[in-house]
Order: sequence, then C-alpha cells, then structure tokens
Amino acid sequence: MNRTWTEKDIQFLRDNYPEKGLLFCARHLAKKQSSIKAKVGHLKIRRTNFYVSPAEDKIIRENIELTNRDIAKLLGVDEWRVIRYIHRKKLRSRNWEFYTEQESAIIEKLFTSKSYAEIGNIIGRSHDSVKIKCTHLGLKRTKKQVLNIQKTYCSNTQFNKGNIPSSTLYDGAISERKDSNGITYKHIRISKAVWQPLHIYNWENKNGPVPDGMILRCKDTDQLNCDPLNWEPVNRNEHLELNLGRKTLEDRYIVSKLTHRNPELKETISQMPELIELKRNQIKLRRAINEHND
Repeated sequence: MNRTWTEKDIQFLRDNYPEKGLLFCARHLAKKQSSIKAKVGHLKIRRTNFYVSPAEDKIIRENIELTNRDIAKLLGVDEWRVIRYIHRKKLRSRNWEFYTEQESAIIEKLFTSKSYAEIGNIIGRSHDSVKIKCTHLGLKRTKKQVLNIQKTYCSNTQFNKGNIPSSTLYDGAISERKDSNGITYKHIRISKAVWQPLHIYNWENKNGPVPDGMILRCKDTDQLNCDPLNWEPVNRNEHLELNLGRKTLEDRYIVSKLTHRNPELKETISQMPELIELKRNQIKLRRAINEHND
C-alpha cells in the first residue's frame, strides 16, 4: 500500500473522514486503516457524523418497527451504526419505548429474586435493557441475593456438591498419558485423584520400592510394555549415558562427538558410516590405552 501522504490525500481526509469514516478513506486512498487513524489523529480531524446513503435511509425508515439488530442485518452493517442514526434523526423504534410504571414496579418487585434475563422475559425486554433500568432506578443487589439467583438460575445444569461425573474412572483403571517429552506411558488409578505410572506400580509390587537415587529404565525401549522384567533400576548418570549412547558407542553418540563444534553438520555426518566407524575405533583404542595405564 502507498505510505506517502500528498496534499491531495490530506485534503481528501479533511473532506471525507468526518462524514464517511475510516474504512471509506482507507479504501479510496489505498492505505492501511492504522495509517489513516494515525494521520487523522495527527491532523486532529474528528468524526462529525456516520454516513448513511439515501438508499440505506429509506430502508431504515420503511423498517423502523423492526429491532435495531434486524435493521442492521438488512443493511449488512454494525448495529450501533443503526442505533446512532436513529437517535440522531430522532426516529422512534420499539427499542426506544419508555418503561411504563407497571414494568418498573415488576422490576422493583423481582430484581432481588430473579435474573435480568428472567425479568426481561416477563416484561418483554432484553437482559441489558433490564440491567440498565435497574441502575436508573437505583436498585442494587446484595452479594447474598446474587448468589441465590445464580444458584437458582444454574441449578438445572450444575453438579450437586459431592457429585461424581459418570465419566470418572474406577480404582485400577489404566490410562495412557504423555510426559513433557511427548513419550507415552501407562498410568493406573490407585485411588481418587491418585495415579501412578503402571511400570513403577508393577515393578514395586514384585520387587519392593525403587531404591533411593535410582530410576526405572526400559530395556526394550517400548515404554508401554509394563512387564516388571522389562524394567531395571539404574542411577541417573548411567541412565543419561545410556540415552546418549556413550557406553555402547552408538552412532548418535559418535556423530555428536564429531559435530560438537558444528552441530549443523549432524545430518551430513550421519550419512558417512566409514567416518563414524573410524571415530568409534579411535575411541575404543583410547579407552583401551587408558584401562592399560590404570
């Protein structure tokens, strides 16, 4: 979009923005609305009216008995645009009918025991209209009254105190969940709101509590296999080394050693088995020499 401002553009804003607004000027000047908004703010140009075409004016007048929302739908415009225009032209619609003394009396009688929506349904008014009328009448509910209304209003849908939803699982139920690393583990329900990883539960039932400072490591890399024989206790350092492949000199460990200063080369190096094998033999030789010297 064009970002430069010419004298012609500025004059166009002065002539059209007050009546026709932001969107109209943005379309005709091929500029962003944010740019138009900033410029009129700098020039101190203010809106003086909301533009309504003669055709739109005719539609509003012919359908004045409809609600503002219905008229706005006919025009395909924002409801508040219709409300402002009707107010400015001093047109009357059903939305602007004054409250009768009878309606006001009903509101004063019921506002402490019924919601605004319920009162509105009784007298044929909207929720917002009843709420505003209560403010005008100086009616204010206490906190206790509000809580009682909410309790009554929501009683058909809310759970009773102590209710247990039908979807609640039973003790011994198995559920699969992902940990923070995205790995899926099975969990078993021990009691209400208490769950334990199934592989730990099975292992401890057979072998007793996991020793202090140790964790259970999966032997076949299938974390969903919760057979106690598939898990073994290891310390965290050993677990880390096994994950890195340092102890068994796995390919991923060798590649990381070759590319520790240039990690962007990992993908390339991983496609070079000869180089990986050469580095593996070098590490084996160094370890053998160190063991001999010890």
